[in-house]
Amino acid sequence: MIQYVLRFAGVFALSMTVAQSVQAGFQYVETSIANELSSDNENPTMLGAAMVGSNTVTGQVTAIGNGSSNTADIFSFVIPTGLQLDAIRLTSFSTALGSSNMFIALDDDAIFAFSATQINNFEFGNQVLGGLLIGNAFGPTIGSPNFLPALLNPASNGAGGAGGTAPLPAGTYTVYIQETGQFSNYSLSFDVTAVPEPSAAMFGVLLALGTVASRRRRTAAY
Repeated sequence: MIQYVLRFAGVFALSMTVAQSVQAGFQYVETSIANELSSDNENPTMLGAAMVGSNTVTGQVTAIGNGSSNTADIFSFVIPTGLQLDAIRLTSFSTALGSSNMFIALDDDAIFAFSATQINNFEFGNQVLGGLLIGNAFGPTIGSPNFLPALLNPASNGAGGAGGTAPLPAGTYTVYIQETGQFSNYSLSFDVTAVPEPSAAMFGVLLALGTVASRRRRTAAY
């Protein structure tokens, strides 16, 4: 028993060290046509694996159907095994006069199965996790706390969806962002943490049990 506890202690200490040393996985800035985020719902821009910390995306979306190439931003990322998506936060937002919000939707898939037209008509039903208006007028605004729980709540997000519970587990996720007016500039933070390890208190209990068991074996031997 004592050997098991000591082995557990080593694994626990190593996992905590690794979790604390991991840095953010992606910091994507859409600055030109060369690195413009995809507007093709079946071919999102893959940002790669997220890591512990604030993984960020900065971009611009313009009105659907206005002739611009930057009509929507659609990107995917991976939450690796052992990590979880805790939060999504709006860290910056600016928009044209008369435009007050943008729409964001999230799905647990490598693509976004619905086009801009279908999104406009709310045709996705419960086949995505959820959607939410964010920006200036209502809903989450700059500096607002985590809006992932609201996005995953079909009863209150205004867009429906299958829903879910934060934090979200390991897997591939796709984000769809669409302007509701002329254009929006935005920055989003996707906050990732390690899946909690057994607590220090639980480790203490196991260590105590192992010590007691070891003493009992020694006493029985005499």
